[in-house]
Amino acid sequence: RNMMTIIEHAEADDFLETEIPEASGAIGKIANNLVLTLTELKLAHAKKFEALSQFAGGVAHEIRNPLNSIGMTAQYLKNIFTQKKVSQRDINEVIELLDIMNYETDQLKKISEQFLTLNRPRQLKLEVVSLNNLLDFVLAEFKVITERTGIKTLRNYDPELPKTRLDDDQIRQLFFNLIQNAIQAIQPKNGSIYITTSIEKNAGGNWIIANIRDTGVGIPDQIQERIFDAYFTTKEQEGGIGLGLAIAYQIIMAHGGRIEVKSQVGMGTEFKAFFKY
Repeated sequence: RNMMTIIEHAEADDFLETEIPEASGAIGKIANNLVLTLTELKLAHAKKFEALSQFAGGVAHEIRNPLNSIGMTAQYLKNIFTQKKVSQRDINEVIELLDIMNYETDQLKKISEQFLTLNRPRQLKLEVVSLNNLLDFVLAEFKVITERTGIKTLRNYDPELPKTRLDDDQIRQLFFNLIQNAIQAIQPKNGSIYITTSIEKNAGGNWIIANIRDTGVGIPDQIQERIFDAYFTTKEQEGGIGLGLAIAYQIIMAHGGRIEVKSQVGMGTEFKAFFKY
């Protein structure tokens, strides 16, 4: 009878809240073990559902921001072109607005790529590239947002930096994620991001280093070890889902490199990406 009671409760939605009579004897032991197993399964299912809900909410937030920007920009463009006269100043403004729409569209593309590539083994298409050129290319993608927020990007590249074999697209994504993280850390605006490149030679080999430092809010000591974990984020209120740094870490590990972080709350954060050459 107790076994039937357990099965009936196991099929009910209120299984976790229901008190089930404890059975005795050999059959009772089996029944009690069944209760424990079913309880663990229900709890695991509930946790997975909660995590999935949080993840879905984060995805929706990440996508909603660029979509809202595109929608508002499109409406503004419509207002300009429904005027009786369109001046040269209007045309210049249209060009700027189209740049914003292009930037936000690229954001949507990068968000989708991050979800698709997170759990895949990274296949590298190596080619000889210049780290300085890759950084310039990525910084150009942020031109609209940095000008709008008053964030300064200050570059100090080693002009003698040697080229090395890297996956062009993936290294761009790595730098995109690190620079985006720096921009998000500068609250609310008018901070600075310092980007430098250099060479380091030691017993571990010859390294090309890209250094990205911001004057943002900084990362507390107690969570610095977790910032490269997938889905770990300190931006829950803003809908962050914790993928950018996790993907950056995967990319640099796939290249046989390493990444270091130094941060102090209220002073900013510094990421150093090391590549062998």
